[in-house]
Amino acid sequence: MDTPKNEVNGRILVVDDEDGLASAIEDLLSESFDWVETANNGQDALDKHKTEPFNVILSDLRMPVLDGLDFLRQLRSFDLETPFIILTAYGDQEATITALKLGAFDFLNKPFAPHVLVNRIQDALNYSLAIKQAKKDIQNFSETVQMEQYISPRVKHAAQKLLAMQNIRVVFSNANISTNSNTKKINK
Repeated sequence: MDTPKNEVNGRILVVDDEDGLASAIEDLLSESFDWVETANNGQDALDKHKTEPFNVILSDLRMPVLDGLDFLRQLRSFDLETPFIILTAYGDQEATITALKLGAFDFLNKPFAPHVLVNRIQDALNYSLAIKQAKKDIQNFSETVQMEQYISPRVKHAAQKLLAMQNIRVVFSNANISTNSNTKKINK
């Protein structure tokens, strides 16, 4: 039976120098997410991300060419937003602290339960998409504010008067309701 795909989806990059493990993680994540790619080291991953950015990066800590921390350090020099999850078989507290200071989203120790990895990726995707939506909202707000300078003062004044009149109508209709209920009490 096929596992249903998650509603929130995006591009996921798995970075590990152990081909078998990278492939196994890719297979696992492909059951839940539509787009999963792999890279063998941090440098290959940086090149892929610069060409076409990913929504989440899952990287091993210890790799040749460019390890996980150096990869994260270089990534953060031009991309502060992409959630970065570090995987490691070594419970290195110093590396964990360094990774978090560099802006890692999460840190997972190997071995891990498959559902834990999928949930962490889902959380990272939700975060990534929320950041993108917030940027769009800020851009839209900025454009609205810029457009406001082109509206004539008379139009602004008329709009404010219309809003004020609408508020007065609400006050009067509420006052009318309370007056009617007082009238009923008096008539009884």
